[in-house]
Amino acid sequence: DSDAAFLGGVANETAGYDVAIGDVDGDGHRDVLVAAPSAENESDRSVGSVYLFYGPIEDAELDVDDADVTFTGAPGDAAGWSVATGPLLDDNASDRYAGDRTNSGHRDTVGGSHDIAIGAPSSDAGGADSGAVYVVAGREDLPSRVNLSTDADAVFHGSDASDRAGHSVAAVSTNRSDNRDRYDKRDGSDSREKNRDRDARDGRHALLVGAPDNDSAADDAGAAYLLTSECALAEEE
Repeated sequence: DSDAAFLGGVANETAGYDVAIGDVDGDGHRDVLVAAPSAENESDRSVGSVYLFYGPIEDAELDVDDADVTFTGAPGDAAGWSVATGPLLDDNASDRYAGDRTNSGHRDTVGGSHDIAIGAPSSDAGGADSGAVYVVAGREDLPSRVNLSTDADAVFHGSDASDRAGHSVAAVSTNRSDNRDRYDKRDGSDSREKNRDRDARDGRHALLVGAPDNDSAADDAGAAYLLTSECALAEEE
């Protein structure tokens, strides 16, 4: 038996196709994101949605209609094919993220919030099925409904038609373990703890985007793009 269940609202919505956790509103509790790439709106069946439930989760059963925030893609996007959270955008990154790594690989946040990356591999913005990834800045005052095509804080578009960028997404730490464990030989003191604290404050992450049908090397050879917050995700494209 599960401790909680998040249920889709209608037939063929595919809720749970992908899921993620992160402290989106910065209150110290892990929030839950449930993706439904086949969710429809009034006019298009393949818009796609991602549902955000703020933690702590106390109910044993929740419907997507109970979501605190609903993110919706553009017609044909299939938004929610993939979803990830992490400190992806530059704004206040060094102030928003602190703490030690947990066993899950996520950082605990202290007075901070995780940004949300939502893959939409059927987006046609860069050409038919070029794909896209929408990034929304985490904060405590998100509206109950977010239109990703107009309200995302940053957008990455696949480079060519049929790339299907956004088929998969992941937040990747850019802190290097050799930097965290440096030894200060000048005075013989071990500065590893100091460097770990500094890197935790920096909280640097990059966004890894899968584009399985990219043709750069050969037909459908595929590609993955690593996007750092300092460049591609600094502002909406």
